[in-house]
Parts: sequence; structure tokens; C-alpha cells
Amino acid sequence: MLRFLRIFNQINMSYLVFVQVILAFVVGMGSLFAIYRGTDILLKRQYGIEKINNSLSVFQTGIILATAFLLSSVIAPASNALRFLTQDELSGMTILLSVAYVLGFVVVGLVSSALVVWGGVTIFFQLTAVNEIEEL
Repeated sequence: MLRFLRIFNQINMSYLVFVQVILAFVVGMGSLFAIYRGTDILLKRQYGIEKINNSLSVFQTGIILATAFLLSSVIAPASNALRFLTQDELSGMTILLSVAYVLGFVVVGLVSSALVVWGGVTIFFQLTAVNEIEEL
């Protein structure tokens, strides 16, 4: 383990940037897929929507774009949490702390985006006289 920490401690900034890009891609795509599957399952179970149509696709695309916009503000701090790994003294606790910060930022981003999208959709459904779910 100590040998791994010494090798890991010698990471220069170009490798760190590569790791940050990979982290942003994986977290972004994974989060967007989770939101897509969550809305798909919710719409099918709660509202009984069986066939996918154009209006449902546009609705889900709007949710995915809103989530992507909100998650883009979380990716930068999560990537900066990896800078803990460039310290002179690297320990297992530093690695765990860095991973905890990254996961914390991702969870905060997903929860906040889910709340914002849920609130927006709820308000939209309340303000319109048409039952939007029946129209989907």
C-alpha cells in the first residue's frame, strides 16, 4: 500500500486533468442515465404510460437537459476535490477524503436537480388547466 501511495503521489498535473475529464464524463453520463431511467420508471408505474411518443420524449429531454445544466455546476467542485491527491504527503485518509468529497458533490447535485425538476414539473402541472399526463 505504501508503494502505491508513493507512486500515486508522483502524479503531475497532466494526469490529474485526464482523471478530472474522465470523472466528469463518467459522473455526468451516469447521472443523466439514472435520471432518465428514474423518470421513465416513474411515468410508467405512476401514470400508466406504456408507449413512448414524441411528447413524452420531448418531456424527458427537457428533464435531462435541466439536470445536465444543474450537474454542470457540481462537476467542477467535484473535480477540484481531486486536487487533494497532489499534496506532498499522501495517505489513505487523504484518498478517502477526496473520494468522499466527490461522492458528496455528486449526491448533492443529483438531489438538488431532482428537487428542482420535480418542483418545476409540479408547478407547471398545477398552473395549466389541461391534465398534462393524459396528454402525454
